[in-house]
Amino acid sequence: MTGTPRVFAAAFGVEVNAFSPLATGRHDFAALSYHPAGTLGAAVPLIAAPFVPLRRLAQGGAITLVEGMVAGAQPGGPLTRATYEALAGELLGDLAAAGPVDCVVLGLHGAMSAQGLPDCDGDLIARVRAMIGPKAVLAVLFDSHGTLSQAMLDGADLLVCYKEYPHTDIAESAEKLVRLALAATRGDIAPRVAVHDCRMISVYHTMHGPMQALVAELRAREARGLALDISVVHGFIWADTPDTSAKVIVTTDGDAPAAARIAGEIGARLRALAGTTHAPLVAMAEAVRCAAAPRAAPLVLADTADNPGGGAPSDSTWLLRALAAAGVGDVAAGIIWDPAATELALAAGPGARLDLRIGGKACALSGDPLDLEVHVLAAAEAASVPFAGSEWPMGQAAGLHVPALDWYLVVSARRTQCFAPEAFTRLGIDPAQRRVVLVKSSQHFYAAFQPLAGEVLIVDAPGVLDHDPRRLPYRHVTRPIWPLDP
Repeated sequence: MTGTPRVFAAAFGVEVNAFSPLATGRHDFAALSYHPAGTLGAAVPLIAAPFVPLRRLAQGGAITLVEGMVAGAQPGGPLTRATYEALAGELLGDLAAAGPVDCVVLGLHGAMSAQGLPDCDGDLIARVRAMIGPKAVLAVLFDSHGTLSQAMLDGADLLVCYKEYPHTDIAESAEKLVRLALAATRGDIAPRVAVHDCRMISVYHTMHGPMQALVAELRAREARGLALDISVVHGFIWADTPDTSAKVIVTTDGDAPAAARIAGEIGARLRALAGTTHAPLVAMAEAVRCAAAPRAAPLVLADTADNPGGGAPSDSTWLLRALAAAGVGDVAAGIIWDPAATELALAAGPGARLDLRIGGKACALSGDPLDLEVHVLAAAEAASVPFAGSEWPMGQAAGLHVPALDWYLVVSARRTQCFAPEAFTRLGIDPAQRRVVLVKSSQHFYAAFQPLAGEVLIVDAPGVLDHDPRRLPYRHVTRPIWPLDP
């Protein structure tokens, strides 16, 4: 093309857990990140990461940028169909109002499903493609926990996902996607995409072990010019769709056979790592035994099955009850989702003592509530916790001390993953001074909590996010697939 490219950008996504009891509605987007077209300020949410490089290019005159809707929600259960259709319709309306464009850049999640529609991302991509025609470039950034479908491949010219889990490279991935999208728009590259389906369901931690080495190899191959992008789509093990599986997606410049060959090579490497790519889970009884032992630095326990970052309620009490039964005190725990308890604590105010029924409310997998006498240490109308350069809202929140158990609890009105120690310190609790710190998280807590920890254990407690695929009640996953089948 000649002249200044016209680029339309929008973002719409949420990580959907098919087994979560929490339906995702319009209010969930309003609670985290909803910005109608043209209203997104300087603080850019992670789902809209491509907006940052696109805005920089627009300010420099390299492109003409039209910004559409941005909508992101805390992970939860499937969207109501009305919510999906309303927000998708808004995004498509923004695209129509933008007029002819040369390139569309979308920030999606990849594991968004609605009631009666298992592949929202593929549906949205297909509808965008139908509007812009075959010549405009359609580029998509998505989470490595996305579920890559044929509809996504058919509609998009470029699909790039984050390489790291925890997702420390979102900004880097957005920069790459935008660079490739504009190169394709100018005709400087001709993207050719190949995919290898590894037929695996698992979790792939990249900060250590074999996945760290594999990601380093992907980066090295890209640096040598062997591919424009190599992405390992981990898949989301709590997504129950026919496309649920780990896949490798390779994009080359005009060389489809090379893309297929590289995808097959990396796919074989990933299959060979089966069963070695995630941190070992520690049985709840063993975790409690470790918590009861003397220690000089805090033991951090990750209640991974109740991680709201995967769609869990974040109100389960199984691990807390086990610690209480063993007489383990000096415990800090959070972030416990309990709007009622939080509201009562705020009404009472700092310094108050009151009886609260905490947790155990969302579903049977939440366990039974805890009836505790608490001392309100601190309260906030609008608390937040930092992660990846953004502030994640907790809504109303309170820091509580339980004198009888010598526990320190953080409760909130919004489900929010415990990303960082600030979830505690901003509410009057210093986790570095506690003997045990229990976090409602699976992986994203690690970078921030590891420096203060003497030891970190990922605990296999009951909950909505069971990490063993063989125990999940899949109905739609395509078989055979490891580890459900030999």
